[in-house]
Amino acid sequence: MVVECYFSGFGPGRVDRSVWPLYQPFIKRPALSRMIRVKLPVIVKTGATRVMCMRESGAAVVLMLCCAAAQASPADDFWGRITALCGKSFAGTLVVEPERSTVYAGKSLIIQVRKCLDNRIWIPFHVGEDRSQTWVLSRHEGRIVLRHDHRRPDGVESPVTMYGGAATNTGLAGRQIFPADQQTRDMVAASFSNVWMLRVDPGETLTYSLWRLGTPREFRIDFDLSQTVDAPPPPWGWSD
Repeated sequence: MVVECYFSGFGPGRVDRSVWPLYQPFIKRPALSRMIRVKLPVIVKTGATRVMCMRESGAAVVLMLCCAAAQASPADDFWGRITALCGKSFAGTLVVEPERSTVYAGKSLIIQVRKCLDNRIWIPFHVGEDRSQTWVLSRHEGRIVLRHDHRRPDGVESPVTMYGGAATNTGLAGRQIFPADQQTRDMVAASFSNVWMLRVDPGETLTYSLWRLGTPREFRIDFDLSQTVDAPPPPWGWSD
């Protein structure tokens, strides 16, 4: 590991040599190993060790984290996989549909990763001429949340909208699971056992699945990420 420490702040300082052994093994570049004088506070870029610094003019000891960049979580990696698709549209294939349902069979199924912000992603899902649904991903306290924004043709919210749930853990880089939350159960009581899954295999497939635990109800669409399609019209309630 090569430690890249960057120093800025106020007043001269010096590294407390009593803690030199804590970080010396991590330093591979000779120029850095001879870097003794620093300024406080320490501003860190990368790495994983601690350094004790103190002002030359006083006895106050300041414990700083030197080169302590956090590792990306699986949720962050998953978020990156989705944002890498931003601005692109993909066609889907119906793999499993609930028995006696005719909502999706024989219709074009298109998603567009339409808009990506640091903490929110909008993915309209078009079923034939129906442009009512947008998947909305957001991040909250290190977890990803999935909601379904449903609109009428005039753009007004449908009576049942924004249902979904938050992942109960950080998941996997390629897969996130979202059990129905209380808001969803309050809207549709039968959906209390719903579990949604999004799976992303870069360059291959994005899978959207739904199970209603304890029932035969199951739904799955695979979207082909190996080729893009033309962008569909804006979803209802949106304007370009």
